[in-house]
Amino acid sequence: MDRILGSRSATLRWEDIDFDSKVLRIRAEIAKNRQEHRLPLSDYLHKLLKR
Repeated sequence: MDRILGSRSATLRWEDIDFDSKVLRIRAEIAKNRQEHRLPLSDYLHKLLKR
């Protein structure tokens, strides 16, 4: 995930992950352009994060 998010991955929180919808939310306050983003999680990453 560091390749996608760079140093911002350190500011992600567990509540930013919607496990039901398999979506990662990048909050506006940590996004470079100050706009919220939603990224789909791959099945592999979803399973890895649920551990």
